[in-house]
Amino acid sequence: APAGFGKSTLILDWIQQSEQQVAWLSLDKSDNDPVRFWSYVFAAIKNAQPELAEDALAALGAPQQPPIKAVLTGLINRATSLTKAVILILEDYYLIDDPTIHVDIAFLLEFLPPQLQLLISGRSDPPLALATLRGHGLLSEIRESALRFSDDEAKTFFQQVMGLQLSAEDVAALNSRTEGWIVGLQLAGLALQGREGTSEFIAKFAGDHSYIINYLTDEVFERQSPSLQGFLLQTSILDRLHGSLCDAIISEEDRDGDSSQHILEYLVEHNLFLVPLDNRRQWYRYHRLFADLLHYRLQHTFADLIPHLHLRASAWFAENGFITDALQHTLAAGNFDQAADLIETVTRSMIGAGETRTVQAWIEALPDVLLNERPLLCVALAWVYNLNQAEQDIEPLLKKAEEALNAGSFDQEIVAEVRGNVALLRGYSALQHNNPPLAMQHMEESLLVLPEDDVYLRSLVSFTQGVVYKRGGMWIPAAQKLKQAAEYGRASGNLSVAIANRVHLIEMLITQGHLQQAAGFCDETIAYHQADHQRNPVPNLGFVYSKLGEILYEWNDLKSANDHLEQGLAMAEKLMVAWSWTRDGLVYLARIRQLQADFDAAQKFIERAIHMSGEMQDHFDRIDISYWQARLFLAQGNLPAAVRWATQYQAGIDGRSEAADRVLARVHLAQEETHQALQLLLPIHDSASQSGRMAAQIESLTLLALAYQARGDTQQAQNMLRQALFLAEPEGFMRTLVDEGPLMRSFLAQYLICSGEDDPLRAYVI
Repeated sequence: APAGFGKSTLILDWIQQSEQQVAWLSLDKSDNDPVRFWSYVFAAIKNAQPELAEDALAALGAPQQPPIKAVLTGLINRATSLTKAVILILEDYYLIDDPTIHVDIAFLLEFLPPQLQLLISGRSDPPLALATLRGHGLLSEIRESALRFSDDEAKTFFQQVMGLQLSAEDVAALNSRTEGWIVGLQLAGLALQGREGTSEFIAKFAGDHSYIINYLTDEVFERQSPSLQGFLLQTSILDRLHGSLCDAIISEEDRDGDSSQHILEYLVEHNLFLVPLDNRRQWYRYHRLFADLLHYRLQHTFADLIPHLHLRASAWFAENGFITDALQHTLAAGNFDQAADLIETVTRSMIGAGETRTVQAWIEALPDVLLNERPLLCVALAWVYNLNQAEQDIEPLLKKAEEALNAGSFDQEIVAEVRGNVALLRGYSALQHNNPPLAMQHMEESLLVLPEDDVYLRSLVSFTQGVVYKRGGMWIPAAQKLKQAAEYGRASGNLSVAIANRVHLIEMLITQGHLQQAAGFCDETIAYHQADHQRNPVPNLGFVYSKLGEILYEWNDLKSANDHLEQGLAMAEKLMVAWSWTRDGLVYLARIRQLQADFDAAQKFIERAIHMSGEMQDHFDRIDISYWQARLFLAQGNLPAAVRWATQYQAGIDGRSEAADRVLARVHLAQEETHQALQLLLPIHDSASQSGRMAAQIESLTLLALAYQARGDTQQAQNMLRQALFLAEPEGFMRTLVDEGPLMRSFLAQYLICSGEDDPLRAYVI
């Protein structure tokens, strides 16, 4: 319904009578940033049902912004366990025009469980599939016609609320003129108070809504004292009012010496369109229609005063820590230089909180000439584009930042910060595109200029360097950089970076075959960050649990492995983004379900892992892992399906991978194509040996043993098996060997027969 038809009042009255569990969010234009919108939605839900939105808020606070649909999926799943329904109320939804928000609301509606209900109020229909919902009986509607007051309702309103005793004829006439519009009736009631000759006034009262609004507002407004008129006009620039804020923007003369807080309380007491926003009566807002009218009058009477009012409001908000509000008023005042100063103070924290669209809107609202002079803003916008994967727009901004530095005169600290960010962004982009040499070059450039105390950016530099070294098999420098990045990350409060670096270290130890040390590092990391996790959930810690689960799987402790993998997955999924470590955890859960003969569950885990791999942001991790599906086919005895995968893999144009080649070798062995298997395995073994990747070395030796055994070269087969056992025994490798199935089990039994009693590996094989 249009403004002033009592939508919010009706909802509030219904809630109070039914004692519903409610999450209420009043929206405004600034909520068109999806991150801000959903942050407020989840915060409102948390107030009603804390455990329902806890994970959603944690996900939005993660360094990498998750897809909203993934966050909503988690919320929907949690809601199904509620015993009492929660009603989410979105007031003034008509102010939302961001199409992505509408798409996500539609997704929420599609899967809404009975325990979570949605109530939308606004001046126009939301762009949702209302006809479909209506056709399925899933939509209840209250429209303008139902909200119009009848004559009897209008009479009750004038008597009980406004204290006016009007004749039935006068009530009917006034209700006819206002068409049952409650705000019109309220304004008419205010104009009639203390007036004689009400019938004559009502008889002259006519016109459409616009006329009625202007006429009655003038009547109400002009009946106030000059000081109160000044207060109403000047405070109309505010979306929300606070006593101290109002004191700051208007003079005592316009307040007639009274405090703004007393004036606000007076306005509430006399029904002058002021709505309290909290139970403590500290924050208020004008009825939106009344605010529009006051602001319209302000523009036509004191237009020159408006910029000054906005600047005073901006100063108060900035002084009290409301930087976002301060910035909005600075922009409204047209003071773009001051706005740019404010934006520069909040970009890092807001980008870190995921409010990239708000930052982008602010910066892009500045004149181009100003952006050309502000290298810090160029860099901030480049980070926004980086996180939004708008790669084509990043390099022009970085060049613009460099040009601004060269053309202007800046403090050395700003020069260092900008040049360090530029190099870091270019290096990070190179890493994402799997160009390690270029990434390292830019990281070195960044380190040369970054301040020593900027531990946040230095953690990202060290992290990038460590990952590059790790991918190149340079274990010692990789470990040094990753440990350094972990220390920087914790020092800067960025626990996600700190834990990610530790996971890389753990993964590196596993690759090198140091399972005992890796498991110990997992335990140490969990204990080290346990206090952080208890204070505030740290979803990244789930990666550590997953890696420990992989180690336990290798040690054949399947129950503990399953428990750690499931716990790790539950924690990490709160991030709602694709990670290679989460993908690997899904693979290991599939392997456990395979051993339990739960083939359907194994298939679901593998499908999730394959899908997740395609969603990776890092090109290095965005690989085809369908070879795991083929390996499960082999374990299930489904050779035709495995052969189909092998045919597609060999004909593919996306390149080869060592892991997939090992599975291809298994398919060749299953087809008794020993020669082809050996052609694949021998180079893999040589590469693993030379690079110190002991886990891959043990696996390739195991497969070589099976290949030589199949070819009838028993002595060479025994030699390969013995080498594999020799490497595997100190660290307790088990599943790498026994997962090769019945052939390996019989081969190990044969090894026991052939080995002597003094063989040091005999006890390990048994």
